[in-house]
Amino acid sequence: MKYTKYTHVYKQNDMYALKLDVYIPENSVKSLPVIIYIHGGALIFGSRKDVNENEIQAIVSEGIAYISVDYRLAPETKLMDIIVDIENAIRWVREEGAKLYAFDESRVAVLGKSAGGYLALLSGTFQNRPNAIISFYGYGDILGDWYSRPSTHYNKSPKVSKNDAEKCITSDILTHADYPERWSLYLHARQTGSWASLVSGYKPSEIYEKLTPYCPILNINSQYPPTFLLHGSEDTDVPVEQSKNMYSALTNMNIKTQIYIQQNGEHGFDGTWQNTPEEFGRVVCFLKEIFKLL
Repeated sequence: MKYTKYTHVYKQNDMYALKLDVYIPENSVKSLPVIIYIHGGALIFGSRKDVNENEIQAIVSEGIAYISVDYRLAPETKLMDIIVDIENAIRWVREEGAKLYAFDESRVAVLGKSAGGYLALLSGTFQNRPNAIISFYGYGDILGDWYSRPSTHYNKSPKVSKNDAEKCITSDILTHADYPERWSLYLHARQTGSWASLVSGYKPSEIYEKLTPYCPILNINSQYPPTFLLHGSEDTDVPVEQSKNMYSALTNMNIKTQIYIQQNGEHGFDGTWQNTPEEFGRVVCFLKEIFKLL
């Protein structure tokens, strides 16, 4: 299906400008449902341009607008400020976006992958929360050992020194960064168990107290949006238990929740479209039900 792409700045000051790309389906109508896409990259790298054209087509063909957003990246920007960016993006869609494109502010979903999945799950705890959440191999627990202890998987790779890892850290605020340039920083963080401290700026002794408010699985209430979770069974980056545990916590609170485990799927299993049209079809069906498009 044809669409028109527009780019807007949704937040700026003298130091940075945050952009989002809006994909509007051809022959769009008033009260247009919206899906906001949050890219992955460990909160350290990535860009709003990291999108899958086939997924965009699958969304806009159902008469749903697709919006991909940038946000400030760690460690130059700390987690709490990154979260504010996501809140601002949702607000822009419901306020400015609704004026420009007649978005339906009551039908706004957030879709995130990996760290973007974490931010998507956290958005369910916002005051201005979305109406639905889709998390691809995201995580709801940032207080667990998997997040703040050395990773067995990543310690199988050649060790990265602190000095080499931090060469890519700048004095500038970054709103996008390429994976190759920042991979060593992430690898060192996972090898040393310093990922939580790197993205938050808190000392290990402070993490439990300071990060509890930003831990989705500990902040679910009855207003949490309907949620769809997808994860690969062989994920060595974000354990599949992260989605399973989130599913249990949500269903225990009687939140409408679905989960799909891709058997033998690794982290980023959807990177090749040939492997995932059926799985993404499940996402589309979920959205159509929530948005009453069936």
